[in-house]
Amino acid sequence: MEVNDIIKLKCIDINHEGLGVVKKDDFPLFVPNLLVGETAEIKVVDLKKNYGIGKVVNHCDFSENRVNPICSNFSECGGCDLMHMNYQSQLAFKLQMGNATFKRIGHLDFKIKNIIGMDKPYNYRNKVQMPIGREKGKMITGFYKKKSHDIIKLDKCYIQPDESTEIAKLVKNICNDLLISSYDEKNREGCLRHVIIRKTFDNEYMVVLVIFDDHKDNLIKLNELSHRIIQRNKNIKSIILNINKKVNNTILGLEYKALAGNDYLIEKILGLKFYMSHRAFFQINLKQTEKLYEKALEYANISENDVVLDCYCGVGTISLLAAQKAKKVYGIEIVPEAINDAIKNSKLNNINNAEFIVGKAEEEILKFKDKLIDVIIVDPPRKGLDINVIETIKKKQINKMVYVSCDIATLARDLSILSDSYNIIDVTLVDMFPQTADVETVCCLQRKNS
Repeated sequence: MEVNDIIKLKCIDINHEGLGVVKKDDFPLFVPNLLVGETAEIKVVDLKKNYGIGKVVNHCDFSENRVNPICSNFSECGGCDLMHMNYQSQLAFKLQMGNATFKRIGHLDFKIKNIIGMDKPYNYRNKVQMPIGREKGKMITGFYKKKSHDIIKLDKCYIQPDESTEIAKLVKNICNDLLISSYDEKNREGCLRHVIIRKTFDNEYMVVLVIFDDHKDNLIKLNELSHRIIQRNKNIKSIILNINKKVNNTILGLEYKALAGNDYLIEKILGLKFYMSHRAFFQINLKQTEKLYEKALEYANISENDVVLDCYCGVGTISLLAAQKAKKVYGIEIVPEAINDAIKNSKLNNINNAEFIVGKAEEEILKFKDKLIDVIIVDPPRKGLDINVIETIKKKQINKMVYVSCDIATLARDLSILSDSYNIIDVTLVDMFPQTADVETVCCLQRKNS
């Protein structure tokens, strides 16, 4: 098999990125836009040592699970992986993928049975970030093509609110009127790099303008841009200018100021209010976030005498929801700014039984020498739990653990390490990201012999 060969093959699986898997003499090729059971003529695009990349040249037949993607950019845009698959099949795929990952990586003898889907699996993203480019002398905005920094111009996106799309177009058009330059990655010059749009439950919007060049003339134009944006869309309550002069793929810089409104919005989750700054981490699908947190609290089964420890607490969302039921909640987070937001959020909701601590989870847990911890909740980043955190949790012999994960591979690894001390009681997947291959997971664990 060589690059540019065209081979007729049948799809036998879908991998964790939503790519079809075909094999030629046991050598796997990963192919976009291919579903299990479909046969296609496939062009070999690239060959590595252990796998290759293919491209469908001609479909010979189609799966009954296939649908026509409603987005015309689906085959090029890097935002969605599974829009060619009907939604029930997407959910079934994520269940199958979760179980396969548990077995392959964690060697776990546990079958996940439940996944919580969406009634309307479109237009759900409450945060979008769009790169800025230039075409034929005009500013454009949109999304990167798969595995490139080429921009697909934004016309309509089916996983973000329509109003977010219209706001992005509004920003682009006013920038063209004011002759605000776009950032040029290759030459490292220009002004506007990214536009970020955040939306709340109450349909209030924040626009973040990320710039590279903060020359005085640019700042005058950006203030005028802010003024015109606010005039034309009354749902926009905050406009933030963020300055990022780093020459890398980091989107946000450290320096910022509000051009209009406050430097935050107020988000509502399960009856509580939370300050949402332009840098704060929030789940991007509010409806599914509420279902995820409800399931986490159900697994925690907190009573009025329980002491709860929330590791990687961020701005305190889970901590404060747990505090409504618990005797005391301690939230631990290594990012000082997030802890400051968590403290503000506890005051905003008049919650007095939550305490927030800046530090490393494995170090701070050990300081609870004289305090019994009844329940520990962990919601780590994609890399999962540090081995020191796992060993510390084991050492503290905490009876009940709830693990919220955004990466099922690192979750499976961590559950395997925990398996000598904890039993898996239940696992639920939550489809936080319809039309993509990603999924959120929440697990209920009980210490053995507790």
